[in-house]
Amino acid sequence: MKGSVLETYVHNALQFVFPANCFEELLINFNIFHPTCPKMVLSRVLGLGITAGSILLFIPQIIKIFNAKNAKGISLLSQLLALVAAAGTASYSFNKGFVFSQWGDSFFVAIQLMIIVMQILYYSDASAYAFAFFAFCWAFIFAVIGNYVPAEFLTLIQALGIPITVASKTIQAWQNYKDQSTGQLSLVSVSLQFAGTVARVFTSVQDTGDNLLIASFAIAAVLNGILFAQFFLMSAAAPSFLRRVGQKFIGYWKNIGNDYRTVAVETFDACKEKPFKAVFYFSALGGLTYAYHTNPTKEAMLDELREWRQRMTLLPPPIHNKATDDELAERSILLCQNRLHYYNLWFFSLLVRSPHDSSISIYESQDPNLKDWAWNEFFNNILDIGFFGKWYNFQKKLKDYDINEEELACLPS
Repeated sequence: MKGSVLETYVHNALQFVFPANCFEELLINFNIFHPTCPKMVLSRVLGLGITAGSILLFIPQIIKIFNAKNAKGISLLSQLLALVAAAGTASYSFNKGFVFSQWGDSFFVAIQLMIIVMQILYYSDASAYAFAFFAFCWAFIFAVIGNYVPAEFLTLIQALGIPITVASKTIQAWQNYKDQSTGQLSLVSVSLQFAGTVARVFTSVQDTGDNLLIASFAIAAVLNGILFAQFFLMSAAAPSFLRRVGQKFIGYWKNIGNDYRTVAVETFDACKEKPFKAVFYFSALGGLTYAYHTNPTKEAMLDELREWRQRMTLLPPPIHNKATDDELAERSILLCQNRLHYYNLWFFSLLVRSPHDSSISIYESQDPNLKDWAWNEFFNNILDIGFFGKWYNFQKKLKDYDINEEELACLPS
């Protein structure tokens, strides 16, 4: 009986780590280049690792406060905001039915942050509020588990988690900057937070696809990185070499910022002196930017070709425009023969046909004496140019696609 229970647990664990047929693909067939399984398994393993690591994430911080019998340097507001963000993520994910490895770390982090907030209250003049705060948190947990909290409210908390995270980390970073010290902050806890949020960005993309969660973790990763960097810039225990490197790094970016500010001021002054020239340059820059963003892609070209072939199929053949049919047929044949090539030139694109299939090395395509000069061959075989979201030759051929001019010519005048 015990063996069967153990086997069930092991089977469920393997099925969780290796979803679908990933166990067979990766461990039996050794198909490490499977399109989805490696990412799925890595995401699950990372999620479990982060969840396991989060159990001890703030334990060093809690012990440090307990031993010091004070929470100097730790912002109560910052910790409260972080608690709301973590609890919001855990509650939102639980309500959405995401796998535990995706939100388990937020749950354990929320528990530990609750303890830290209680410590801050207990070791201050507001010690009476510590246990009242604990009771409130405990009631909220059971309210979420019992589905007494509306899903809309949990979504709102998760959405508010982004500005809350920004405020929480910014307050702590600002306090560190004012004190020129990281106080009782634990380097281990902050570094684990930083690594965890970076990994969570990947797991959220892979396991949930929830943009709200992805944005939350991405922003948290950046802000945790700032707190992590402050240990090497402000902590007295940090090696002097790292502090010097950090100061040089900050000085470098300050100089860069000053340079850009100087350039901006000079550019503004020049624009005031020569407004027409400024308008011309900015118009050209705007035009190039628009051209870059509307440059037709290869995928868009293929989609448009498929769409027009389908549209022409639905039209009665007698009313087909011959030029349109010929153009669609030529492009289809070139594609089938691997002779139609797409070139993205940033601001415009070219479609070029080649005399031969590039994957076939026949004598005629290899002998330079039988081939035209490369540039001549290239320019003479340009089929179309794409610019501002259109293929101009293609659009020209599609004009009057449902008018058969030969049929009209046969009509009595």
